Amino acid sequence: MRSFARVKWWKLSRLLPARFKGEYDLRYKIALLILGVTILATSITGCISYQSLRRLIINKSERNALLEVRDRSNNIDRWLATRKTEIEILANTPPVRSMNWLVAEPYLISEINRLQEFQHFALIEPDGSYFTTKVGRALINVSDRQHFKKAMAGEVYVSDPTISRTIKKQSIVPISAPVWSNSAKSMDKIVEKPIGVMNGVISIDRIAEVVEKLEYTAGTYAFVLNSQGVPIVHPDARLMGNIDKPAPSLLESADPNLANVAREMVYQKTGILLTQINDARVYVAYLPLEQAEWSIALVIPRDNLEKELLPLNILAAVATLLLTAAIFAAIVALKLFARHHIRTRTEALLHRLTGRIRACLHPDRILQTTVEELGTLLKLDRVIFGWYDSRKDTLEFCWEYCREGLPGRLGIFGASGGPSGDLAARLHRCETIVLKKTVAPDGTA
Repeated sequence: MRSFARVKWWKLSRLLPARFKGEYDLRYKIALLILGVTILATSITGCISYQSLRRLIINKSERNALLEVRDRSNNIDRWLATRKTEIEILANTPPVRSMNWLVAEPYLISEINRLQEFQHFALIEPDGSYFTTKVGRALINVSDRQHFKKAMAGEVYVSDPTISRTIKKQSIVPISAPVWSNSAKSMDKIVEKPIGVMNGVISIDRIAEVVEKLEYTAGTYAFVLNSQGVPIVHPDARLMGNIDKPAPSLLESADPNLANVAREMVYQKTGILLTQINDARVYVAYLPLEQAEWSIALVIPRDNLEKELLPLNILAAVATLLLTAAIFAAIVALKLFARHHIRTRTEALLHRLTGRIRACLHPDRILQTTVEELGTLLKLDRVIFGWYDSRKDTLEFCWEYCREGLPGRLGIFGASGGPSGDLAARLHRCETIVLKKTVAPDGTA
């Protein structure tokens, strides 16, 4: 019958890994805590490093985009400055300073053929009446025009687009310069008024052609706002306006992001910002022009500007996968270590207890203490020790530990099913067996 103790004692180890408490549990929790803190610290460091590198790359791309816009807008400024200089030079030529149209007309017509950027020239009297190379003497007056007022104040001025009063229904950009008398000297110009205005007209389409050359990458587009926030050049012609054909200012746009961009441009600020326009995330680089009261903006799709982030994103994805794999491997290794640790301690405990039983000359004195020690140490509900009777194919449970409140289970038990004499074989196969009491502890059936 003692073979039952030798064969079945090991089955206690099946309960130990799940319920073993004490020193191991504390070590396991400490190891998990260290692993968790390491994972958290590594993740935070990785996120901070990624965000820092990402910010550096984006800042570099933003600077490059703004420099590109500045460089190309300088081309527009230089183009406008050249046109202003041409008008100012014409205003200081003797034929124009004569303010005699019969003298000035042949000269200005020859200059129109030479300076092909201009549609026509006009010579304006101080009262606002004028002559043009298109129609000769005009029957209308331009004394109310801003470009005329600025020129009469001594300024070379690029006007906002307007509708030509000479050539109806045509949007133009007038460039005006003061005409000084032949006797006026540099110092006299401060107090002396101009004797007239020299005016050159550029088609708004020509301005648009120059602006459209401002390209950064595919999918980008540029637009120009005047000092009131009204688009004077824009891919969507429905948004464009001029002095004679007002259009809604972008300052009053229903899109708050677009209104904010327009506000920055009207305030003559320089910058680049990430925003959302027409349900698309875009970067908008903007800066004022020096030769006109306009601001130019370049709209760049977000993906175009952030394309340099692709290598960093790939590296971050690979690092994340490697970190995940390392975390998973560490958890698996920790679990394997835990199981090995439990198994080692369990085997040591069982060897110690079985050694105690074998060494004891009077097992009756030690077995009850042993089952109680097992139950208490392992926090089990019940621990039973018994003998196997091979002749009767029964189990006799003689010593028992059970949690308070549970009924005792001592006595002689046999298998409730299965062939006679098969109990030992089934126990060796580690089968679960339903037992039926045959004899009570006091010997009654």
